[in-house]
Amino acid sequence: MRITGWSFLLAVAALGCSGKVQTGTCGESCGDTGAGGKEPMGNDPGGASGSGGSGNGTGGARNDGAGGLSLPNTGGAVGAGGGVSCTAILTDTEPPPTDVLVLWDQSSTMGDGTPDGSTWWLTAKQGFGEFVNSPQASSLTGAGSPILAVGLQFFPVLRGAPSDCLDDYTTPERDISLLPEAATVLTSIFDARSPSGARPTVLALAGAINHMKARANAHPDRAAVVSLVTNGAPTECDPEDLATLALTASAGFDTEPRVRTYVTALNLGSAAQDFAKIASAGGGTLVAVDGGNVAIGVREALLAPLSMAAAGVSCAYAIPAGPQGTALGAEQMNLELVDSSTGKTTTLPYVDGAASCAGDGWYADDPAAPTKLRLCTDSCRKMATGSLRVVVGCALPVQTPD
Repeated sequence: MRITGWSFLLAVAALGCSGKVQTGTCGESCGDTGAGGKEPMGNDPGGASGSGGSGNGTGGARNDGAGGLSLPNTGGAVGAGGGVSCTAILTDTEPPPTDVLVLWDQSSTMGDGTPDGSTWWLTAKQGFGEFVNSPQASSLTGAGSPILAVGLQFFPVLRGAPSDCLDDYTTPERDISLLPEAATVLTSIFDARSPSGARPTVLALAGAINHMKARANAHPDRAAVVSLVTNGAPTECDPEDLATLALTASAGFDTEPRVRTYVTALNLGSAAQDFAKIASAGGGTLVAVDGGNVAIGVREALLAPLSMAAAGVSCAYAIPAGPQGTALGAEQMNLELVDSSTGKTTTLPYVDGAASCAGDGWYADDPAAPTKLRLCTDSCRKMATGSLRVVVGCALPVQTPD
């Protein structure tokens, strides 16, 4: 079982007090400007480029000429013998306050036995209890707000078909409640329930997503998540196919306000990969729990949404401050996407706005005086298993039409 998190990295090109670009200590290696290096941005080039630089750095945010980092106009010269570098400030941001509606499968197969002699229902229920009582779930943000609030919905509603298929599942058994105060109430709900019935999963997921979209509209400062816990494909209420389930998750994520769908697949073996596609479509991740300590597996799976970065599901980022606290325009920033599995870094193209997104990219809410950076949907989806870096002080690339 592997849960992939991601962090938000901020690299700030810092200017020295003398007005010249100073060499700093880099958290990531930055190259010096040598002969042929790019002059600083701005109408006034701010002086001539020096020669005889020390060559290419590794991992610099922008390599021009012999590896120099292009910076905003400082009004001073770039000294001979190199001297253009950066001070990289790498900041791991805490997760956003997050609302999670757990959508719990209570169909009859949840009563099947586990390798340790218990049942999937009982061991998964134990994992849920460990989740809502965990220190991570009841921690606070830097601003002192509870980091997690949790609601609970079961499917089916156990009235039997066709009644199960008439329920819209938009009203949870327990609505979003703050932890740790609601932990006891949430776990006690299981006591009056036992596995029975089929799985109207598409209907249940659609209702859960609709509920969380309404909540996200009312609480735009909080991330919205549906966490599906199931041990099988849909078996009741047309449509029953996995393709429609994936489309339902995708619709929740692709339209504002975004709702991510995470999936915990219990005892599904290789069939869990079908649910990986559903989680991916919903901008979330899959955790498969097939054996071992099932309770711990479920607990860690339910904690997975807390690995999201401070932008939350909307993939909107606050504008970082420029050197010496100066305000920045969109033209002074680059966003770099880092693939967590390969380490490959891709500079995302800047586009004019959401309507101009055609693949990876980002845009500013106000290009002249931005307050938020927003990712296009394709890039936002990759944040479930990637990392993002904002590089301040570089001329940004603009997406060109195909």
